[in-house]
Amino acid sequence: MGVGTHNKSGQDILNDVSAEHGTGTVGNPAGLRVLAKYVAAPTAVPSGSPVVFWADALSYQTPHLDVYLLDSQTSASGSGVGSAKTGLGAFSKAALHLNITAAGGGTSTADRSLTVYLQSRFDGTNWDDIAAFSATGSVNKKILVVNKAQVGTADVAITATVGAGTVRQIGFADDFRVRREISGTSPLFDYVVYLNAVA
Repeated sequence: MGVGTHNKSGQDILNDVSAEHGTGTVGNPAGLRVLAKYVAAPTAVPSGSPVVFWADALSYQTPHLDVYLLDSQTSASGSGVGSAKTGLGAFSKAALHLNITAAGGGTSTADRSLTVYLQSRFDGTNWDDIAAFSATGSVNKKILVVNKAQVGTADVAITATVGAGTVRQIGFADDFRVRREISGTSPLFDYVVYLNAVA
């Protein structure tokens, strides 16, 4: 550690703290910034350049809300799965939105049924049911919410299919996907499933 007296002007101190020279061109320096952020993000950031933004404890930009399309089907029948979305383990809560826009087939609404399940992979390989919408045979909109808050102290068996209209209190892992089960006499459904996740 150095000793002695160091005298600097106010402008020199400002230059040191901001890493910009008062007479130089304003750039993107790697200096100490206090309560600062860029109002507009650059279209491209060179490697090694700092980007300043407000972040929460998990380093997500705040407020943070992402919307993921998990599945979109037209004239769906039988069973099937949507696309997997990964890298979501840092989120603490997720809301699943099911929008059934068309339902047909069968002799009546009671003669067709769609159940949509939400799954995650706790071991990184095998998909397990963590929640399911209640079964429906008509045009409908529904939302269910899953979170990572611990509920109770007992273990939960996940080998069997989760019951329709049920959310297992087991949280979720790093990824999501949905699967569907459609039954009845020649039933067909149009639907989309979105996932809204928050940190």
